[in-house]
Amino acid sequence: MRSILSAMVLASVAALFIPTARADETTSKSPSPLFCEKGKELLSEDFSSPTLAKEWRAAKGKWEVKDGAVRGDEIAADKHAAVIRRDLPTHNLIAEFSFRFDGGKQLGFSLNDKKGHVCRAKISPTQLQLNKDVPHDSKEKPPVLDTQKLDLKPGEWHTAVIEVGGNTMVASIDGKVVAFGTHEGIDVDKSNFGFPISGAGVSIKALHVWEAKLPVDPAAAMKKLEALHTKTANTAN
Repeated sequence: MRSILSAMVLASVAALFIPTARADETTSKSPSPLFCEKGKELLSEDFSSPTLAKEWRAAKGKWEVKDGAVRGDEIAADKHAAVIRRDLPTHNLIAEFSFRFDGGKQLGFSLNDKKGHVCRAKISPTQLQLNKDVPHDSKEKPPVLDTQKLDLKPGEWHTAVIEVGGNTMVASIDGKVVAFGTHEGIDVDKSNFGFPISGAGVSIKALHVWEAKLPVDPAAAMKKLEALHTKTANTAN
């Protein structure tokens, strides 16, 4: 009996030292790409340094690195979204990152070529949208490729996966909400990517970027993607 009681006491003490997941951290398995296949990893950024690495360019806004995440805040005087950019020459890619709204209105993942903006995913607490960008001097509105509803609460971490393969762009949030579209203007060499942020406070962490391989059977992959899109669709008006 004494040995049994001793074992129970030891087990109780050991349990006190077992780390538990914090409520503000993502604990689920990372979502998988839905169209492309992962190739060579091009970038892994854990934001572990107290300041942004020299490869990042903070074009606008206020940026702060803390606890393994980078937070961007728009500055009203800039009259422009807060933006950080990083050179990363590629054609097709898969990007994965976690994000949290800390009061901000919108987070973007923007892809650019040497001439300017190419395409972007825009994430707000209530909406996921994919756009083909247009030149700054164009009077046309950026074509909307797809829009889906979201319901994201402040202070919660979520994971986004962005895929660009050929003329197809796909975005998913936590593997549950899926948006995709095609446009011939997406199928170009990209030179850099960026995170534009609107409003006061959006945090980003655990960024990974891979080369993307087009599916072996594009027609079958597209059919599967369309079926998943229909299953999860919650189209915003």
